[in-house]
Amino acid sequence: MENENLAQMSKKDKKEYLKALKQKQGIGSQKVRILISLLIGGAILAAVGGLYLLSGQKQSNTKDIGSSITVDPKSGRQHIDLGIKGSGYTSNPPTSGPHYNAAGFGPLECKAYDNEVADEGAIHNLEHGGIWITYKDKSNLELKSQLEDIGKNNTKIVVSPRALNDSNIAVAAWSRLLKLETFDKNQIEDFIKLYKNSPVAPEPLAGCGT
Repeated sequence: MENENLAQMSKKDKKEYLKALKQKQGIGSQKVRILISLLIGGAILAAVGGLYLLSGQKQSNTKDIGSSITVDPKSGRQHIDLGIKGSGYTSNPPTSGPHYNAAGFGPLECKAYDNEVADEGAIHNLEHGGIWITYKDKSNLELKSQLEDIGKNNTKIVVSPRALNDSNIAVAAWSRLLKLETFDKNQIEDFIKLYKNSPVAPEPLAGCGT
């Protein structure tokens, strides 16, 4: 029907009609393009907003775990000879300070130990971005197993008993310390995720000993 009407029109009318039709179609296409752009933009903003909220939630769940420990600028990275007792530590267990730099004694092999390890050896692991998990009661076999399982499921972890702890459990990273009286897997694993290979450590990408 539209084609028949068009055939009956004069050249001038056809020209005006086609011009109007083109403008109408152009406006419609433009509206569609604007609508699509708005929809795409809205979807992108929603996605970014969702990621931001998730990131904020994760950060709020994991930030400020444990205590920040001051590193002595003079002795924090001091290497001492094997057998010499370190001193001047600012936390229990220490998270920085004088430590061994000898094969097999510092950094330690990253694994679970049945017996205590030298603080001066484990500190070198912390310097390398590692995590040191200690427990006070060596006879608590259930706790020992729970902590060792965390060590097995993560890298750069040393697990060992330590009678000098003033809490049942202590989780240490370089200049960071989490103390617990009861086992809390989620909190320990969050600590590991947050502070293992932390850029705060002097050599965060260095490895364990052998």
